[in-house]
Amino acid sequence: MILAAFALAACNGGIAPYAASSSSAGAPASGEAHRASLCPCLYVANRGTPNSVTVYAEGAHGKAAPIEEISGSNTGLDNPWGVALDSSGNIYVTNSTGSTVTEYAAGANGNATPIATIGGPYTDLNDPGGITLDGSNNIYVANYSSDAITVFAAGANGNVAPTQFIHGSYTNLSDPLGIAMDAGNDIYVASSHNDSVEVFAAGANGNATPIRTISGANTKLNLPSGLTLDGSDDIYVANAGDHAPPWSVNVFAAGANGNVSPTQYIEGSKTKLNYAYGIALDSSANIHVANEVPNTVTTFAAGANGNVKPKSKLKGKKTKISSPVGILIR
Repeated sequence: MILAAFALAACNGGIAPYAASSSSAGAPASGEAHRASLCPCLYVANRGTPNSVTVYAEGAHGKAAPIEEISGSNTGLDNPWGVALDSSGNIYVTNSTGSTVTEYAAGANGNATPIATIGGPYTDLNDPGGITLDGSNNIYVANYSSDAITVFAAGANGNVAPTQFIHGSYTNLSDPLGIAMDAGNDIYVASSHNDSVEVFAAGANGNATPIRTISGANTKLNLPSGLTLDGSDDIYVANAGDHAPPWSVNVFAAGANGNVSPTQYIEGSKTKLNYAYGIALDSSANIHVANEVPNTVTTFAAGANGNVKPKSKLKGKKTKISSPVGILIR
């Protein structure tokens, strides 16, 4: 089982924004029209009770209620960890306890049955955490307990073998959690117990050596768990800490390699970071962080640095946030 939570707001390889499906008359169905008018949206995977995926308008804060909530016995959610979307807005969730990936139709709400489930011994899924998709909707998953990255073809369903399997001593992976991709399909992985970010070339397979590694005392990485990229391929990392502070957000310049200092470092008592497991960026480069223990999502202004207060916070019973780990804005 995963001992420290993951959160990820993955860069989805240039996937187009969600578009609501149309009715036979050519206009969006009323519920989907309302949803589309509120998006881009914030997606949160909650591993608390009940297991759920909650969805909010991008700028939601305070005690805002979700506009959608996937939860219930039909969902197959089992300690959900990472969340990602494909080009049609379908929702993919990793389930760490069940070692599955469940897929839901765009706009799914309530006790929704998955439209596909990847699971079984051939999949090599083992305590999956982070998840992201490339521009062709291939599915990339970080497996915490097997120190491996599994890649599945678009549309994968059932007990299917991965098309790529990154695993072995050369990979330098140790309890990987966050995962993201840049526009060239290079793969970025938060290797939590190595306190490192490992970058693999597009198409990497087998016992592959990273093309870059961010690691060392200068990086201030401390159990990195969530990872995302901005449009310039700057690297944003949420640090869960080894069950103790400092909890932080580190930002590294595109192409960073070695024992490098972050260009931004958000940490300190004013930040209200606490078990910071997930990270996402909105269209204005505001930084959104999932904090598992206090059940919050904190938002920092673009360029935030140091011991700074968040500009807003999503918190309270009405939000239905419960041990949030995975986080995504799309």
